[in-house]
Amino acid sequence: MIDLRDTRTVGPFLRVLDRVVATLADTAGNSRIVAVGRAGYGSALAVPLRVGGLAVTLLGLVVSLRSVLGEITTIGVGIGLGLVLAGLVAMRDDRDWDTLRATRPVEIAIAAFEPPEPPNRTDRPEPPQQPEPKGLTGSDENEERDTETGQGTDDEK
Repeated sequence: MIDLRDTRTVGPFLRVLDRVVATLADTAGNSRIVAVGRAGYGSALAVPLRVGGLAVTLLGLVVSLRSVLGEITTIGVGIGLGLVLAGLVAMRDDRDWDTLRATRPVEIAIAAFEPPEPPNRTDRPEPPQQPEPKGLTGSDENEERDTETGQGTDDEK
């Protein structure tokens, strides 16, 4: 395995990235932006349909206003009002994420978008091992020694 930190091309970039991430991690504890993000994440988990419904309602208002203020199209206004209506309906639900995750539609959606499990490497049969060759050519003739001189054949020199 190659450690990319030791390479000339990627190593300097990774060292700079490590410094930047360490600095950002140190300053994130006192950041107001991070605190607002954590609060928003907590709210989204506490009542995800209300948060999603609010986002869909705002999107519907933007689509409707764009359709009215720009070139007036009935399709744009209809899509915008449909989004506003869907968002308002979704905002009435106050279930948390754990409760929603246990519902059948969410289980089906998670199963559809979840990546498959990696193949188990123990299920694969190992390739048969080949015997090691005795010499370069694999024949025993090259390994015989001349008994009179005690030296090997011309192929071994």
